[in-house]
Amino acid sequence: MKLVTAAQMRELEQAAVAAGSSEAQLMEEAGLAVAQEAWMLLGTLEGRRIVVLAGPGNNGGDGLVAARHLFDWGAGITVYMPKGHRREDRLEEIRKREIVLVDGREDADQVALDAALMGCDLVVDALLGIGQARPLDPGEPMAVALDKLAAARSGYQPPKLVAVDLPTGVNADSGAVDAHTVEPDMTVTFGLPKVGMYQAPASAVLGKVQVIDIGIPRAAQEAVKLELLTSRWVRLNLPKRPEDANKGTFGKVLVVGGSRRYAGAVQLAAVSAYRSGAGLVTVAAPERVAGLVAGAAPEVTWLPQPETPSGGLPGETAIALRDEWLQFSAAVVGPGLGDDAEIRAFIWARHCLTFRTPRTASSSTPMRSTPSPRCPMGRDAYPRTPSSRPIPGNSPASCRRPWPMSSRAGWRSRVRRRRSTAAQSCSREPIPSSRRPTAARA
Repeated sequence: MKLVTAAQMRELEQAAVAAGSSEAQLMEEAGLAVAQEAWMLLGTLEGRRIVVLAGPGNNGGDGLVAARHLFDWGAGITVYMPKGHRREDRLEEIRKREIVLVDGREDADQVALDAALMGCDLVVDALLGIGQARPLDPGEPMAVALDKLAAARSGYQPPKLVAVDLPTGVNADSGAVDAHTVEPDMTVTFGLPKVGMYQAPASAVLGKVQVIDIGIPRAAQEAVKLELLTSRWVRLNLPKRPEDANKGTFGKVLVVGGSRRYAGAVQLAAVSAYRSGAGLVTVAAPERVAGLVAGAAPEVTWLPQPETPSGGLPGETAIALRDEWLQFSAAVVGPGLGDDAEIRAFIWARHCLTFRTPRTASSSTPMRSTPSPRCPMGRDAYPRTPSSRPIPGNSPASCRRPWPMSSRAGWRSRVRRRRSTAAQSCSREPIPSSRRPTAARA
């Protein structure tokens, strides 16, 4: 399901107008849909009293169309406009039907509003919708009308409430909620849902949401990039699993983490990896942590590691796991590690290693070490590839600073260059032992 901002929704409406619809037709479709939803919410309209709170703009115009249809179907209608309406021509059909029409500018004490809300069966909130650009001031007419509505909704027999497009006070882009917003029983939104409707705190004050097609061209809707991840979308887009597949077909994930204080973090990460579709999940955690949580995730395989006095992973674990990284499609490093000195040494040592040391025919050649004066693991803990050129990122300088983090895009491009150069370097013939430089010459 596509999601749009307020500006994108206005562009979609303009696209509909350009495709042959008119603003009046769009408003007619929207107002008719609101009237139909109100009818279904009440069950019957004969003898029912309905109050339409209409704003000065297009949202109020949608409410006026709904009021006209509800009146034609037998309901008693009162239209209350706290700030009047900008388009007098939209009021002609209301006056022609002799629907009760109240201009809030002539009701300074809100006596007419109190009388309309008393004992009514349903209220239509058509004040602002997606048109709100600032918070409501406590003393302005719309805020006062919403406060009166909130008082009526908290009474003994509260009226039902239908919001047009959005409850008044909800920001269509950020999901912010004004202090005067009243939660409806139903929100009837038009075209496409708005981004703010699926963000907190707005997502909790919408009631039941109905998305209504008002004639937006399909091509214009498809051009919207943001999409809500739903179970239906997942079923349509996830690839089907072949019948002859096994757990190795769907990738392997390595989870590195855990400590005495945060023992359950690796179990949560491992179970999440399985739920996302991974075929095999292995956890590298301190031995005590593995013993504590292994029973909670019996499908997980384990690589128990020595632990520090504080119950975390020592820095040497990064070196011990160096050959294990090659067996996995993805790795998750960090759940429950903690933040002591040993953990920082482990993270630093992990950064000093290449992400993916390529497997080559020469990988069995003994590896030599190059001193690294600032590496927390010491001078002999830093690995080298057996090629004539070191993998970029495995120099003492890169051990001091694994990579500059000026920007995410720059970091990714540097990692790709390092991997490419590493593959070229490791594809060469290994240096004969007679010509291989010694540790003293390095």
